Amino acid sequence: MSSDFLSFLVFAVVGAFTPGPNNTIALATGVHFGARRVAPHALGTMLGFSSMLVLASAGALAALLAMPGIEAGLRVLGVSYLLWLSWRLATSSGPDGKSLSQPLAVWQSTLIQFVSPKGWMLAISVAGTWFTTLAGQYTALALHIALFALICAASITLWANVGGALRGWLAHPTRLRLFNWTMGAALAASAVSML
Repeated sequence: MSSDFLSFLVFAVVGAFTPGPNNTIALATGVHFGARRVAPHALGTMLGFSSMLVLASAGALAALLAMPGIEAGLRVLGVSYLLWLSWRLATSSGPDGKSLSQPLAVWQSTLIQFVSPKGWMLAISVAGTWFTTLAGQYTALALHIALFALICAASITLWANVGGALRGWLAHPTRLRLFNWTMGAALAASAVSML
């Protein structure tokens, strides 16, 4: 295993498993709906972030973000959507979530990746740091992208399972309310930090 590949792998694991919007949503999904219901969110994250890596490796993402006003517009759109989700999570009132009527759909999770400044920066960092050395090596690029997507799915699955494990303990309404407000605040803080 080359040192470049090992550093890519470490970056992917750290980028995927550290707390952020996707993992906060996965944890809340596990608590409210059970860990199995996170599959659409995991698939959407894989599809969205993989698409961003493809665009970044082709230089399209950097070109798009270089256009005047695009980055700021996407940032405001992304932060607004995440703040809306954080409010829905914070005010959810039951284990089956009256405010959170269902887990995120695949398309919603896919789109979150495109409005997440963290996602853009991760994709551009990966493309600039590792993919430039793989130019023209389409099989190697595809394998790197697939590996990052699988690591993202593993992270979301782990966070959802932690939420699923907490589900019984959080069946008490006061604990659940505190959890919902804490997760809503964490998601909001994560969103605001992207401004």
